Amino acid sequence: MSVYRTVWLDKISVGRGMREFPVDTASLENSMSQVGQLAPVVLNTDLELVCGYSRFLAASRAGKETIEAVVLDFDSPLEELQAQHDENERRTPLHWSEACRRRALLHMLYSLESLPGTAQFSYEWGDVLGAYQELRSQITWREEDTAAKLGVSQKTISQSMRVALMLELEPDLVSCSSEKEALGQGRSGINDEPDVAITKALNTIVGKFGVENVNRIWCRIFKGSCFTG
Repeated sequence: MSVYRTVWLDKISVGRGMREFPVDTASLENSMSQVGQLAPVVLNTDLELVCGYSRFLAASRAGKETIEAVVLDFDSPLEELQAQHDENERRTPLHWSEACRRRALLHMLYSLESLPGTAQFSYEWGDVLGAYQELRSQITWREEDTAAKLGVSQKTISQSMRVALMLELEPDLVSCSSEKEALGQGRSGINDEPDVAITKALNTIVGKFGVENVNRIWCRIFKGSCFTG
């Protein structure tokens, strides 16, 4: 039986099976502050922490008083240990290309939303890339700003912007083992600053497919994450 509830942090016991080495929770703390807790911790009926040590630490370090939890009635300590194993070993991480495209999309959306009056901003093209290209001269949001929000380096954001564009022009790059490898093997010539690279890629895409299809193409790049006004 499972019960979802909000639990006071100081009522939770942290015992056996938790990580023995220091845990860096800075990016998770930042995420909790911006968008809230995305996944509950797991407790047993004695309110002992079974899964979610990083989330627990991040909430504590961020000054939270409560945390969302699912309380499970485990049949035995062995079942608790199995739950800890499954929580940590059976997660499927994003493919590097998915993570790359997501970072690029987030950077462009952060940039667009930083403009005055963005609450009424209309993506008439339904195309984040086109909007970013059109308005980039007005944008003061920097890669460093996105990096701070996501808890990564500015270099990571810059590289993701380039590789996300290269993946559209050279789809076979998805077979590379990493974003870094794709950057090294790409033949698109996208080695400029991100804004220049975007212009090149957008012009290439428009030239190949026509303006009316750019929306469809960019939605496909980001796995259907399309924003229309």
